[in-house]
Amino acid sequence: MAEPAAAAAALRSPGHRRRRRRRPGSDPNPLFTCWLREWRDEAAGTPAARAYERSSEPIRAEQLLQLAQPLCDLPLASGALGGLLRRQLVSRSERPPRYSLTPRGRVLALRLAEAALQAPPIRGPILPEAEGSDPPPAAPGPFTLPPGSYDLFLCIDTAEECGGGSRRGLVPALLSRSGQVLRRRLPVGDFLWVAKERSPAPGQAPRELVLDWVVERKTASDLGSSIRDGRYREQKFRLGRCGLRCPIYLLEVPSRGQQLAVPLQVLRQAAVSTQVCDQFLVRWSQSPEHSAAFLRALGEGLKQRYRGRALQAWLGDVTERGSPELPPPGVPCPLLTWDRLREEGAKSQPQTVGEVFARQLLQIGGVSPRVAQGVLSSFPTPASLLGALRSCRDPQEGEELLRALPRDAHRSLGPALGRRLAQLYGTLGPLC
Repeated sequence: MAEPAAAAAALRSPGHRRRRRRRPGSDPNPLFTCWLREWRDEAAGTPAARAYERSSEPIRAEQLLQLAQPLCDLPLASGALGGLLRRQLVSRSERPPRYSLTPRGRVLALRLAEAALQAPPIRGPILPEAEGSDPPPAAPGPFTLPPGSYDLFLCIDTAEECGGGSRRGLVPALLSRSGQVLRRRLPVGDFLWVAKERSPAPGQAPRELVLDWVVERKTASDLGSSIRDGRYREQKFRLGRCGLRCPIYLLEVPSRGQQLAVPLQVLRQAAVSTQVCDQFLVRWSQSPEHSAAFLRALGEGLKQRYRGRALQAWLGDVTERGSPELPPPGVPCPLLTWDRLREEGAKSQPQTVGEVFARQLLQIGGVSPRVAQGVLSSFPTPASLLGALRSCRDPQEGEELLRALPRDAHRSLGPALGRRLAQLYGTLGPLC
């Protein structure tokens, strides 16, 4: 008897924390069960029957929020499920948690599904193109889209919707309700705009031209990760050579207390370098909602810019397109076709010796894509650069030769970068 008494005394001691047992769940309300059975029988053989079947499949919170976001006007967060749990419309089970509808929630879901079938559609235009697929190849050759014969569409990269992070796909979800949107696998960037022919010839696919504006969106964590693994420079290099003349980096500031792959000062320095050295437009955003608002405003501005303008396919070298300014009225605007952009921006396209040389130069500290392009304009291959340095009488002459190379239209490489390149490619033995 002493041992049970000691155990009872230990349980009553102040230092022992008693766990509260959860009461077993009660049976559902018989009235809701009856309603559910009646609605299920009435929905048999109708499109609403699928809503009943899906309501019995438990899914994770991320999947539930992703499916629900296009149906909501405001952005959803993980806390949105708390109200449904408190109202006993959703139940939670398993680990990791999965959510499914309760009998009360199923009755409400069936009512909403039936009301949606009777309501007029409010979504954007239904496009014949399959979601996430590339358009069929257009007929080769030059063509012109007269004013009023095309519509502007916002193209969203499919990887932008399913990328990492719980809020990564929030911007596409917000934009999907704002007008004409296409979802494709983009060769460069995350967002761009295309002019699509409104009435193609019988038996032919609509012809498309890509506007010069392309947006690369980076969250703070994504920007830090891309800087560490080298994707940041590679993406900037492909954006600079793809032929689109107005690349934009849309950077979202980190939230308070967010863990970053690199210090915040490194992110700010990368943004300044992208704007000053690479001459890309950099725009800071406060949140995904702010990013969606910026993209909507940019799309409206492009519609005003190209209103009443004829568009013409550019078939020449993408490096010779010149300024992105609009031509005089009556002159068609030269733009790349979708097939041409896919060729110029592809990651796995056959590389020339000059392109491999440019990638090699980008591994040197202080060499940006524009600096590499300036070196290639004078020395298109490593052999030509080595030959020029060997013909110099001394190392100082080689440094003077490289420091005078053009960085852009107004500046040269400078003494520090010229000395670094001369030592790397002009030293015959090992570098000390």
